[in-house]
Amino acid sequence: MSSAKLTKTMSKSLVCWSCGYSTAEHPMPLSTYAACASCNAQLHACRMCRHWNPGLRTGCNETRAEDVSVRESANFCEWFFLNRDAFHSTNKEQRAQSAHTELDALFNNDGITANTTSTKQHNRQELEDLFNNDPGEIDEEHPPELDRKDA
Repeated sequence: MSSAKLTKTMSKSLVCWSCGYSTAEHPMPLSTYAACASCNAQLHACRMCRHWNPGLRTGCNETRAEDVSVRESANFCEWFFLNRDAFHSTNKEQRAQSAHTELDALFNNDGITANTTSTKQHNRQELEDLFNNDPGEIDEEHPPELDRKDA
């Protein structure tokens, strides 16, 4: 297969990491400043790279790559390698975030928060009762020890 055919085939199968729009109009190799015709997202960005891994602090599986502060912006990374599934990976992240939000809503509305609040209030009240007793008042549950003189 000629390199022209290979390049054309590759560009037809790639889509924008942000919106899923076809990047077929962009020649390969992808220009550093290529942008999606639909949403104007930068295509030569970490989010479009095969090494992209949002689970890592650096966001990249390639240990030799320079740290990039904005993963959605164009960069000059020497390790950039196009990811055909970049759009699907983004959808997975969004679904995961949505699932976490739903779980938080489920458990926050389950009374757990209310129980925690009432426990905190109860503990606070016990502390206030302990330290705010009148010195002349005797606590019947915990009477003070009597001074005993040994004979």
